[in-house]
Amino acid sequence: MAEKLAALRARAREQLKKIWKPETLTLRGEIIITRSGMAGIARGDFEQLGLEADIARLKRELPGAKVTVQYGVCDATVRLFAYQTAVTEGVFDRMRDILTHIAAQVYGGATGLSLRLDVLGECRSLRGRQQVRFLNKDAQVAYRLTEAAGAEETPLARLKKKFFE
Repeated sequence: MAEKLAALRARAREQLKKIWKPETLTLRGEIIITRSGMAGIARGDFEQLGLEADIARLKRELPGAKVTVQYGVCDATVRLFAYQTAVTEGVFDRMRDILTHIAAQVYGGATGLSLRLDVLGECRSLRGRQQVRFLNKDAQVAYRLTEAAGAEETPLARLKKKFFE
């Protein structure tokens, strides 16, 4: 009976390792929406474009992140900040999809709005770390890998090498 229980626990641990991959995300940046000329952006414009739903979707994707919207004299700024927030694999692709949808809504209307996107992120996991930067050119949003380090360069790997090898 004890052998079956041990085998069951080992199998459960292996299944968890396949499913749960601890990754943390550190993120900072802003999305600036401006109107041509000196006209400002009101909350009504923001809601009319449906950007509130995209901001809510971004908050759901990054549950520990701080996402704030500030309305200035001539622009609206969405600020993003997260420090070591737990995320799942593929977070950068999902963020790109959300940011692309925001850009398409801004440039899709005949409102004369423009968008400037500058978001920096770093994702750390047991497999290594990746640093990316999200940028846009009109409605096209992409992220570029600015730096990557393999699992052998993570602090956990260095400690393991120091003490166990």
